[in-house]
Amino acid sequence: MSAHRNAQGATEANSQAKGGYLSKCCDGMKDTPTPPHPQHIVPRIPDAGSDTAILVRSDGMPIIVDKADYARLNQYRWFPAGTKSGYAARSVSRNGKGRILYMHRELASPPPGYVIDHIDGNPLNNTRANLRVCTKAQNSANRTVCLNHTGFLGIGYDPVQDRYQGAVMRDGARFRGPWRLTAREAAQDYDCLARGVHGEYARLNFPQSGEQGVSRPGGPSC
Repeated sequence: MSAHRNAQGATEANSQAKGGYLSKCCDGMKDTPTPPHPQHIVPRIPDAGSDTAILVRSDGMPIIVDKADYARLNQYRWFPAGTKSGYAARSVSRNGKGRILYMHRELASPPPGYVIDHIDGNPLNNTRANLRVCTKAQNSANRTVCLNHTGFLGIGYDPVQDRYQGAVMRDGARFRGPWRLTAREAAQDYDCLARGVHGEYARLNFPQSGEQGVSRPGGPSC
């Protein structure tokens, strides 16, 4: 098992050197103070400024939209659908068949094969500036929920080595960081890899100014 792990580590190290994502941004990382966890992020409605308006979903949840779209959207009954957080959707009928139409798709009109990403991760913010057309892979990179027991996004744990590793997936390829003693170090590796692989779509454990963080529904740990 140990020999296998060592060989795997060497292969991954070579792969990292070719990709360069980790080495470009994480040299000297251990000497850099670790920023604190972002506060628990929850869906939030931005302040309704002069260019925005609020619609009310059937369950009473407010949806922020551009004032230019308000009159048209307010003709319909919008209900929660699609995810646990709940997008805003309405029923439509075409050729005698009913289907669900999501508000964000109605506003952004993506071409076939593309999806709509809520940039701030809030499905109730349907202002046009918060909607961008992207691929499914790019949209997955912008996920907001911390998915594993470490409390960090993109971290794996090997109980044999008692080590943690950050990894990023894209188009079937996996980009791995080195094995680390702590989950926090591996989370920093993940952030470096995610910036290189996903660019502006990346959700990060330790976001800097202008970057998107992950939400932790249960607090610092999930």
